Amino acid sequence: MPPPTTRRSRRRLPVAVLAAALGAVTLGAPSPATASGTADDGDYLVGRGIADVTGEAAETGMMGYSSFDQKTSGIHQRQRSRAFVVVDRSSGKRVVYVNADLAMIFQSVQQGVIARLKERYGSLYDEENVLLSATHTHSGPGGHSHHVAYNLSVLGFQKETYRAIVDGITDSVAKAHEDLKPGTMSLGTGTLTNASVNRSREAFDRNPAADRAAFPDAIDPAMTVLRFKQGDKDAGAISWFATHNTSITNKNTLISPDNKGYASYAWEHDHEGVRYLDDTPGFVAAFPNTNAGDMSPNLNLKPGSGPTEDEFENTRIIGERQLDKAREIYDA
Repeated sequence: MPPPTTRRSRRRLPVAVLAAALGAVTLGAPSPATASGTADDGDYLVGRGIADVTGEAAETGMMGYSSFDQKTSGIHQRQRSRAFVVVDRSSGKRVVYVNADLAMIFQSVQQGVIARLKERYGSLYDEENVLLSATHTHSGPGGHSHHVAYNLSVLGFQKETYRAIVDGITDSVAKAHEDLKPGTMSLGTGTLTNASVNRSREAFDRNPAADRAAFPDAIDPAMTVLRFKQGDKDAGAISWFATHNTSITNKNTLISPDNKGYASYAWEHDHEGVRYLDDTPGFVAAFPNTNAGDMSPNLNLKPGSGPTEDEFENTRIIGERQLDKAREIYDA
């Protein structure tokens, strides 16, 4: 059943932001093909890139749960930055979208990345056409903000973690820049109902009746997938969906991109044959968050619980549920 119109603007906000960015760098009215969500081969250049942003894996405070006792002791999965560059060939203008396996993007990181890009490319990339986002994992090393409050539980600024993040994001953009080829984009939507639950149902039930009716399960089930092709070859995807990236709890001390990072890895590695150490262009699958709010992946409404009692197994299952729906929308 088509989703109610009252839900459309909320769930598509991140896509609207990216579309606005693309529109802002495109001069003139869209062609009929562009208006329908695709473009002729000659309209756009599309590039994608991926790089490592894993910080210090031992004895560094972790970012997300503000727990003084949570310090890194190893790696479950590495953190990565996934970048997409789109160029409007008619105007020469471009936009960069990055999604990184981080808790959040601090201003310190944004400033560092922009400075590094300007060193490489001059005025080609700046604050106006580079959009950085995070998956909101709570299982990465912290201390990469310039604001004291965010570094308190980490016991200060962590220079090496900050450097790994800034360098990695910059490298992912550089790879996307070098990968630019004539390409197309298309947009698809669907619903996913078994990868999130409202962790504050009592509060939700105090909303006006119209709001409750728009979200009958007290969750936003919408998934939106942006598909990238280079010529006739699949190049990558951005799959927006609202669920917290917190299948792994604050008892964990292993670095992990959590359920969204697992979804990215499984699509790239298992389905598309990407091998990160080969350092060659390949399919890039990003799984950004949208209006996560009270959308929890812990389906039993307890940290690390749901659908099983094993938080790492839950990470895989919730990640695969997002992956399966994203690929279904992508293929359709």
